[in-house]
Amino acid sequence: MKKNKYNIVFLACFLLSIFFNSVVLAGEGAAFLDNPVGARGVAMGSAHTVLANDAYASWWNPAGLVFLSFPEAGAMMSNVFGEVDHKYIGYTHPLKWGAVGVSLIMSEVSDIKGGERVDGHSVLTGDNFSYQASAWLFSAAASLKQVNQHLKINYFSDIAENIFLGTNLKYVSEKLDSSIATAYALDLGVLYQYNSFFRFGLMAKNILATDLAWDGGHSDNLISSYVFGVAYQYYERLVVELDLEFKKDRDFKYRLGLEYVAWGTNTKTNVSNNKLSLKKKEPEGSDNYLSSSSGLLVRGGFYDGVISVGLGLVYSDISFDYAYTAKPYDYMEDTNRFSIGYTFSPSKKKMKSPKPASEKKRTEKETSVEAKVTVNEKIDTSSAVVTTSVVAKEKVTTLSIREKLAKVPFMQIEESLITGDTSIIVQDDKLKKEAAEKKKPTPVHPKLMVELPEKPLKVKKRKIGVRGKVLDTKTLMINGKELWANDRGFFYKVIPLEQGVNEITFKAFSRTGHYVKIVRYIYAE
Repeated sequence: MKKNKYNIVFLACFLLSIFFNSVVLAGEGAAFLDNPVGARGVAMGSAHTVLANDAYASWWNPAGLVFLSFPEAGAMMSNVFGEVDHKYIGYTHPLKWGAVGVSLIMSEVSDIKGGERVDGHSVLTGDNFSYQASAWLFSAAASLKQVNQHLKINYFSDIAENIFLGTNLKYVSEKLDSSIATAYALDLGVLYQYNSFFRFGLMAKNILATDLAWDGGHSDNLISSYVFGVAYQYYERLVVELDLEFKKDRDFKYRLGLEYVAWGTNTKTNVSNNKLSLKKKEPEGSDNYLSSSSGLLVRGGFYDGVISVGLGLVYSDISFDYAYTAKPYDYMEDTNRFSIGYTFSPSKKKMKSPKPASEKKRTEKETSVEAKVTVNEKIDTSSAVVTTSVVAKEKVTTLSIREKLAKVPFMQIEESLITGDTSIIVQDDKLKKEAAEKKKPTPVHPKLMVELPEKPLKVKKRKIGVRGKVLDTKTLMINGKELWANDRGFFYKVIPLEQGVNEITFKAFSRTGHYVKIVRYIYAE
């Protein structure tokens, strides 16, 4: 336990050293990259460093890409304060070791009026020009455990599986009238899953960057920025995040945001969930594997004196998000942002290929055969063809012996060569049983852990939050109601209590039908 605490302290000191050493070297330039992307994060007051986990995570914190289960794509368009057209498009793809992504940010301001200084006054020249800017982000993310295994090192081994790293390689381009400037920069993101209620994050932008060099010889530096964030699971439908922003030559700022699931499933706001999405994820191979779901989310936030609110709607694999940001100054306009996301997941069951009509008819006749039928065969030695006459519930069909053997490979044959005929007895029940035993999977016994004492617990409240973990489990039941665990098996549930003794029953079922049961008693005063 002490070693684990020392690792956390060392990690914090390492991240702070990066901050204080890099912020001194920061410059100015490419301010368009300060405009956030994705309506979900903007609606939460831009407090999204910890919770970002979708196609927009590259901008907020690329470490969040490791939470992807399936490829995702996202696009956004907005007009910031009535002046700047701001657009984003991105694609992310999970891999065995983590995830990768590519995204493009574009900004444009048109019809900028030109002017010049005459006798200390600004005079319009009548010439108009425009400003365009873009940035390509190439992202990658992985857990520290994967990094250790790949590099054959052993950093923070006690907590490596709960630390996630992400990085962006950026190519930045700006164009002002006919002058062009380009630069390269590197971002670093870190996430730490402390427990089922808390997650911490850090996003360091432009920690390494080249000068933004213009055609005329002038150059700017890309300013470094650092955001520390913490997300707290208040209860299963509500999550709150607080971010602290540091930037050279700028005032310290804080961001505060929340997200509430007003209707639908609740895993979108579950801090303990690796994959924060509105999809019920079941073990692969089950009948409802990643079945489609829907939900409505309400968001709100506060950032640098500006209030923002928004809504999110998820239907099947498509998500729609909207954010409204109030104008910070009277001469500006309010900002509306719209974004869309799509998950390329196997939400529909795989359809079996249709059988030919002849095969379908044959199957129908064979299924009507009684459990035990007698087949009389006549062997034509000249043609070496065996025909079979099957008597079954007033239906007669002709099959070759090879077809029958192919259909029922475990059939038992009794031959009597005295009369020259072959009597074949098909014992369907026995054969089906033998086939089922051969195909029967290896028994899987689920594991269930609950953070409640075995002795009866006495509380004064009328509700209690219960958390735990399951392994090798297909279905989890609490008091007869199904509950979904996250990708790593963690679950959390707020259970209402009645006055007196309350019995809470936990059951975990594996895919082979085996289950484990835990019963706890809680006395509510």
